[in-house]
Amino acid sequence: MWPGPLTADGLRLDPSDPATSRDSIEQTLRMHKTLAEFDDRSALSRQALIDMPQRDHWHPKMMWYGPAGIGTTRGLDGFVDGHQLPFRIAFHRPQGSFEEVMAERARHGAGHYIRIGDGPYSVTGGWPSVYGIHAGDGFCGMPATGKPVFMRVMDFYLHHEGLIRENWVPIDLLHVFRQMGVDLLERMRQQLRGSP
Repeated sequence: MWPGPLTADGLRLDPSDPATSRDSIEQTLRMHKTLAEFDDRSALSRQALIDMPQRDHWHPKMMWYGPAGIGTTRGLDGFVDGHQLPFRIAFHRPQGSFEEVMAERARHGAGHYIRIGDGPYSVTGGWPSVYGIHAGDGFCGMPATGKPVFMRVMDFYLHHEGLIRENWVPIDLLHVFRQMGVDLLERMRQQLRGSP
């Protein structure tokens, strides 16, 4: 279960300041640009991810709340170790300039095309939003399958003290695993029935 925002103002009933809303979504998109332009194939390492320009956008006390199966991480080190590095090893995604990456995602019908700023909050997402080839081992304990994977992802952000402080990330993992050839609900049914 994820906690609510540390600022306790996530329920937005009144109109937000348009300038603050614009600043929030623009900061998110600048951070996304650093993620998209990072060269996974030639520069992927723990330290390279920690040192990349994404660090300019994350608060030192950032919290990343992922789905069940991935979990919650604290700080940039925790985010890199607990999610980002295993994810980038497992899923080979389009590489190149921001424009090239976006064009390749769009060619596959993917992208964070939902973009909303609302005061100190922003949200991006798409169904699908992430496209990649499951070419590396280790994501949630899975060996590489070589299969194309499309992910349904939403990213909700809290901008606090001029940086991204919290990030809630629902990912439809049932859908992701099904594309990798694993029906998690069927496995659960078999477990409950006592079948091998």
